[in-house]
Amino acid sequence: MSGKRGFTLIELLVVIAIIAILAAILFPVFAKAREKARQSSCLSNIKQIATAMLMYVQDYDEEFPDKYWGSTSRYEWPNGAISRGMWIPSIYPYVKNIQVFQCPSNPYRWKGQYIGNGFSYPINNYIDGYLLSDIRYPAECVMNICGWYYWSSGANNYESSGGNPPGGPSVKKWHNDGTNVAFVDGHGKWMKYQNIWRGNSRWQNDPVWGGGSEANRKYWTRDGK
Repeated sequence: MSGKRGFTLIELLVVIAIIAILAAILFPVFAKAREKARQSSCLSNIKQIATAMLMYVQDYDEEFPDKYWGSTSRYEWPNGAISRGMWIPSIYPYVKNIQVFQCPSNPYRWKGQYIGNGFSYPINNYIDGYLLSDIRYPAECVMNICGWYYWSSGANNYESSGGNPPGGPSVKKWHNDGTNVAFVDGHGKWMKYQNIWRGNSRWQNDPVWGGGSEANRKYWTRDGK
């Protein structure tokens, strides 16, 4: 009675090679699918922030909150600490969920404290403290965007003390080379990075963070110009 035949070395090497090829094909697909899920979660977050912002605006004579109240200001942050005020604790009572303010693709984890760098959804600097009626095209004007700072003009960098890269653009493209945007009328959507980021001289030649156009300024200004 003959014994069972095992695999030869050549056959094992062929199987290993096939598995390696399949892994090389499938792993990027899985990674992109995971990022797509994070993108959807981020979009949900920024839409909730937009709703909270508009609720605040309705309660305060249609005026947007100031992005920063100054170094001598004092306000209670979601973690209970008293520190300088920003727009974030202004609208937090309308959300009451720290996780909503955290993009799942942001490596920094916000815990409700005073923060500049690392915050996931900067407010548009051009609407800071202005009235809702001052916005000429609400459906085209950025209110909040996925990034790494507490405010953005679509062209500014964050403070150089943190982030990757240090002092990088305030708008990030964590989501399949794009970012999530909430507009003043309350709707949100994903946009390609170069179609919303205005760019600046520091990063215009960078192979990763370059791109953008000053023509995108229309999405950031109150008059759409």
